[in-house]
Amino acid sequence: EDQPHTAGEIWNGGIDECALYKCLENGSIIPIEPDCDEEPTPVCEREAEVVMGIIDKWTCCSKGVCGCDMTLCETTIPTCTNSQKLIVGHSPLSCCPQYKC
Repeated sequence: EDQPHTAGEIWNGGIDECALYKCLENGSIIPIEPDCDEEPTPVCEREAEVVMGIIDKWTCCSKGVCGCDMTLCETTIPTCTNSQKLIVGHSPLSCCPQYKC
């Protein structure tokens, strides 16, 4: 496939999913299982932040990361008067947008 690899090299040959392969000394290629270490679950501290599971595209191992779940945000948007302008801000303590006039 015009993708040269060296002996002992491991790579992800999958397109939409993980498929790890290893190049052997004799030039043959074999599929291998990922070698995953158990990582501690991260502590998510911001408002509306939750642990989400992702697959690392280089190691094919699943791990938890903190991400925003916007469905947990209160979506109360104030009604501004004609002389006011709606401003959307963000706080380092929250994933949710902060609305004010």
